[in-house]
Amino acid sequence: MNEYPDNWRDQLVIRSQFVDQSYGITGRALIKDQYKYAVYSDGQNREPVFDLKKDPYEQVNLAKESRYSEILNNYRQTLYQWLVANKDLFGQHDSHPGQPSLPNIPFSEVGLS
Repeated sequence: MNEYPDNWRDQLVIRSQFVDQSYGITGRALIKDQYKYAVYSDGQNREPVFDLKKDPYEQVNLAKESRYSEILNNYRQTLYQWLVANKDLFGQHDSHPGQPSLPNIPFSEVGLS
């Protein structure tokens, strides 16, 4: 039997802050279905996507592969909507006070202008 309660969540958002050797880098991650999408305030791989079923140790970043662009955009939008709904101002830009943003990701890519 594979039934879940009505209030069972279908996604998980993680807030992270690296303070040791990462100089205050913050991030958010969304886990939904078989994928994990993350975005960080700084660093080389600021926006990774992982297939947790095929790659549970998160070794292969799929974000730059064109065949995953739809998943990347869907997860961007889902995370952004979560940020707005939860009043999480992660990555807030001065040009859009009171609204979160995803670092280095134009508002147009999350359905804003």
